[in-house]
Amino acid sequence: MDIINRITNLNITNNLKPRDVEVNRKCIMTLDKRIEKDLKELYNNGSLNGTMNEANQLSIDLFGATGNLSANGLPGHFVGDRDAKTVLVMLNPQVDVKDNDKLVKTKETISKLEIDTSSLDKFINTFKSGHADFGNRDKGTRFDVKQARFLKPWGEESKVEFPPNFPQDKKTYPAAKKAVLLGKLQLELVPYCSKTFDIQNKNVACLTPLVDTLFDEIFRVERTYIIFCGKIFEDIFNKTTLGTKINSLSKKVGPQIANLKSKSGTPIKSHCHVIKIYYNNQWHKALIANSYAHRRLNGQAMSDYGEFCYDTYINSKI
Repeated sequence: MDIINRITNLNITNNLKPRDVEVNRKCIMTLDKRIEKDLKELYNNGSLNGTMNEANQLSIDLFGATGNLSANGLPGHFVGDRDAKTVLVMLNPQVDVKDNDKLVKTKETISKLEIDTSSLDKFINTFKSGHADFGNRDKGTRFDVKQARFLKPWGEESKVEFPPNFPQDKKTYPAAKKAVLLGKLQLELVPYCSKTFDIQNKNVACLTPLVDTLFDEIFRVERTYIIFCGKIFEDIFNKTTLGTKINSLSKKVGPQIANLKSKSGTPIKSHCHVIKIYYNNQWHKALIANSYAHRRLNGQAMSDYGEFCYDTYINSKI
């Protein structure tokens, strides 16, 4: 049984075989096009009181009503270096809808990122540069420390340059936050903010255009490590109509389980899956860090989980 037929082990139901065709980027809304579309709707002829139509439509498709995704605040498509060797993919920026909408109205985020709203072109260009240079403009958060702990074991090939004494020396945390914000690319599948975003058991077929944008951006340049953060990506890849552009995911390796312990000593069963994605006539190796969002994976436990995921990825033969 070949690898295409064995994808059902990952519960992927798209029985698609690789086709020797190039992905037609003209048929895909690239990340640049998506940013421009969203910001044009938000800018609304010179003032930031517009509404991003896709955010509202997704809210209706997923939850049955508007208001579950921020349609009036700045989206969070990406942070960091878009040509980075390491890509981390998250589901959604975890920011409250009302808070995110308010930040635009009060101009707090715009001022923080030094975004120029004097014209639409400047708004778009400075939005992109602000998110690319986010690590130099923000002190970072505890979430960034978790990311840094996770990625540190991935070594020099990740091209994220962590301080040598991180994470043992807490004085290195600011530099580590900056390194992880600037040295990798972080993408958000659904860029419209929501603090309580949860699409478990929802109709996720409407996410297909966002998956197209995501994969187009990931495979636009050569990457070393591609990491999808959260078990939800298995569900999305299973339920989303991938079409002919993403031809297959391989069987999962595992499930892999690491017996980690939280700070209190409570055991945490943590999983990850190595997958391969056929895209644009090439197989691409990637990892789904199923347990990445586990609330008890903090401190040393997150460092151990990052090392476990790296070892699983490196030792996988798929």
